Amino acid sequence: MAKGRWNEKGTFDWMKTLNVENVYFKILREHPISRIRISQETGLNKMTVTNSVKTLLEQDIVCEIEQEESSVGRPPILLDLNPALGVLIGIEINILGCKILVTDLSGKILHQIIEETLGWNPKNLVEKVAEMVRTYQSDYRHWKRGVIGVGIALPGNYNHNTGVVEYISTMHDWDGFAIQAAFQDAIPDVPVFFQNAGRAGAKGEIDFGAAALEADMAYVHGAMGLTLSMYSSQGIHVGDKGFTGRFGHIIIDVNGRLCLCGNKGCLEMYASVGSLARALYPGEDIGLKQVENLLRRKEQGEERLEKELEELVTYLAVGIANIVNCFNPERVCIGNYLGMLLKGKEEPLNTAVNRLTLEHLRSDNRIFISALDQWGAAFGCISSVRNHLLGLTESWEADG
Repeated sequence: MAKGRWNEKGTFDWMKTLNVENVYFKILREHPISRIRISQETGLNKMTVTNSVKTLLEQDIVCEIEQEESSVGRPPILLDLNPALGVLIGIEINILGCKILVTDLSGKILHQIIEETLGWNPKNLVEKVAEMVRTYQSDYRHWKRGVIGVGIALPGNYNHNTGVVEYISTMHDWDGFAIQAAFQDAIPDVPVFFQNAGRAGAKGEIDFGAAALEADMAYVHGAMGLTLSMYSSQGIHVGDKGFTGRFGHIIIDVNGRLCLCGNKGCLEMYASVGSLARALYPGEDIGLKQVENLLRRKEQGEERLEKELEELVTYLAVGIANIVNCFNPERVCIGNYLGMLLKGKEEPLNTAVNRLTLEHLRSDNRIFISALDQWGAAFGCISSVRNHLLGLTESWEADG
């Protein structure tokens, strides 16, 4: 529930708002769905569900659809998300490229593109996104709300208390950039939500991918480096200022390779897309072109790449074993480009992790690859916009 809601409203209004929120999230995750099923699965009585649905219908967030006639009586009217409510924009920024995903409320993809250099300069990105929003407002002017909101995933430390990007190791033009204020000035009528890319990837996998809502999951976001997000039914752990999950900077060799962070022996120098690309393209500036080439070489089953991936699995298993020994997640999901490169390697990776974990923590089915390929974090940004549509925040999700 949103912070402070109990103190801001009377008990009756608070309960009414909470009920609407519960019904909304049920429809969001399991549409189309009947009122009866919502009542059965949420424990809310039928009248409460009816009144909550009425609120959502009045706001055009949901719509009613009729099932075909059957021989066993009149089928129930189902509730679905309004396909013409408005568009949502999800953006993941990293050194490899700016991924832009545009969907309707259900997550149906309307547009998607990767702009290689767009995210390198923060002021340029703000201007381009504002221009994009104005274009979509015009293109979808006949939809109820035009652009509903924008979600942005960042690869470094975003402080949700101050609205400032404090540090991105590979994109120093972003360090100290007041991104929240910049977007408020550029598009004041459209809400924009910011989060860490790893956290966004976990949200995307839960809401649109292969992970179950009730799962206890560690999500490894493998763009250029490595980021970790811990999810449970209680929510995603974000830390005091949102600075969690610097998984790539677990030190596995105190006298090892020099990392961009200044330390030696960080995991991402051995078990990331960046480390793999540097090994196979020595002396080159690593960018989207090299990563796309790695994916093509993977499809072709190239022997050199396969050998490098075997070594990567050995080191990544060390990092994941540390996660398992510390937090004991039920599942570990690997997403983004690293997940795409490790498809088919789940079993040897899981075996390697089991060799390094305590016996009573071992699992034969712990590792899985994201179903969203490189778009997990962008889908997680779509989730953030959807979750805030009513001006509310899920009970397990921190503001910002």
